[in-house]
Amino acid sequence: IDADRMLAELLARMGYFGKNIDDRLETISPTNPAEFPSMLEAWKAHQVRKFMEEDKNYMPTREVAQKTIEIYRNIFKETGILL
Repeated sequence: IDADRMLAELLARMGYFGKNIDDRLETISPTNPAEFPSMLEAWKAHQVRKFMEEDKNYMPTREVAQKTIEIYRNIFKETGILL
C-alpha cells in the first residue's frame, strides 16, 4: 500500500496529473513505451493494492505478493528512486 502511494507521488512528479493514481496511469500512452516502460506492470501492481483495499478478507498468495513487490522495486529502480 505504501509503495502504491509512492507510485502515485512519483507519477505526479513525472508530470502525470489526475485526482488519483488511476487517473495518472490513464494519462500514460501505452503506445509509447519509452514514456514509462513499466506502465503495464504498474497497472498490475496497483490492481493488487486496490483489490486488497476493497476486500478486507483478501490475502494475496506469497507468489502474488512477491511479484507485486518486485514490480514496485523495478519501477523505483527504473525511475532512479532506488539504486
